[in-house]
Amino acid sequence: MFKRASTSAVEPSGAWAGPGWRRRVSSIGLSALLAGGASVPVSSAVAAPETSRASVVSTQQAVAFVARHGLTARQYQDAFNQYVDQGYRLVHVSGYGEGDRTRYAAIWEKRQGPAWVARHGMTARQYQDAFNQYVDQGYRLVHVDGYGQGDRTRYAAIWEKRSGPAWVARHGLTARQYQDAFNEYVDQGYRLVHVSGYGEGDRTRYAAIWEKRSGPAWVARHGLTARQYQDAFNEYVDQGYRLVHVEGYGEGDRTRYAAIWEK
Repeated sequence: MFKRASTSAVEPSGAWAGPGWRRRVSSIGLSALLAGGASVPVSSAVAAPETSRASVVSTQQAVAFVARHGLTARQYQDAFNQYVDQGYRLVHVSGYGEGDRTRYAAIWEKRQGPAWVARHGMTARQYQDAFNQYVDQGYRLVHVDGYGQGDRTRYAAIWEKRSGPAWVARHGLTARQYQDAFNEYVDQGYRLVHVSGYGEGDRTRYAAIWEKRSGPAWVARHGLTARQYQDAFNEYVDQGYRLVHVEGYGEGDRTRYAAIWEK
């Protein structure tokens, strides 16, 4: 399910995970693991198998960007092609169900950067194969999103061809497996940089990326109800943390949240 990658760096920071989990650890670690994905050369990118309005904004210190949501697979592919042709690069994509249809929300930024690849609509097997292919070509996974397509699980992902700290990516994890992996990697000096929760049948699964690098103190929580998320948000903001990642997902007929804060 995963491969080994190079290692580097140490990091002194704290980490917490889980709805009621409270654990701080200092970090030092080795090796990284990787799981499936896909990618292509510089200004070339690929997306797989609906519209909403887009806004493009440019400010003095921010790059131009486009955000779209409520897209069908066909609309998403068309938007992808259009914005890539205009010099934008995909930085975030989220798949989600709307009745019996799959929809996409995505963000593109108009900026320079390393070669990148984006794929969506992948089965677990296709994702793993793409991951292996792109990692072998020198790409690293920077974003992964699991989502339901009817009763099937699909993945969307972004890879970039650049150097960086040791990293680990896992997918298809149950809540218990995710917590165990979180504990293991944090104990080895990794910090969580991305997490995606999604349904697989009647079970919740997680896909996540950890990096072995230094940085500010951080907190990660998952499996939160809306009330628990709001309480956690208020608590950490009051302590000087800022939200850097949040993901909403279904757990049966309930909504849950996973989030990362940095101080």
